[in-house]
Amino acid sequence: CYLALAKGALVPRHVLILPIGHYQSVVEVSSEVLEEMEKYKSALRSFYKSKGERCVLFERNYKSQHLQLQVVPVPLDRCTTEDIKEAFTVQAQEQQMELMEIPQHTDLKQIAPPGTPYFYVELDSGEKLFYRIQKHFPLQFGREVLASE
Repeated sequence: CYLALAKGALVPRHVLILPIGHYQSVVEVSSEVLEEMEKYKSALRSFYKSKGERCVLFERNYKSQHLQLQVVPVPLDRCTTEDIKEAFTVQAQEQQMELMEIPQHTDLKQIAPPGTPYFYVELDSGEKLFYRIQKHFPLQFGREVLASE
């Protein structure tokens, strides 16, 4: 895996975690790649915390050929994790989408078999929200929610 700066970053330290191999989504990566991605996530959480920020991660497996895990820092004094969760939930409902909370210790692979179009967000609390894309999905949904907060 490697990190890249996001094109059109929402904030200065907005990065992407990308696998070196070609994978369409997180559910398709090997356990070794997943473990490496988790190490990057952990290191980024620590880094952002040292800067007074929490991080929100999201992935959109829809109209995309290559896995990109977006990692967006949010200043701790700007809003709470609960505010961010509510923003995702409310804005999803406004678009007739229902984000489902993934139970703790549940693997994304258990919910979304390879090839399933989905949107997934992970909050700094460890809470994970998931939406199985049925028809149309706004491609910039994750960015729009975080830009609105």
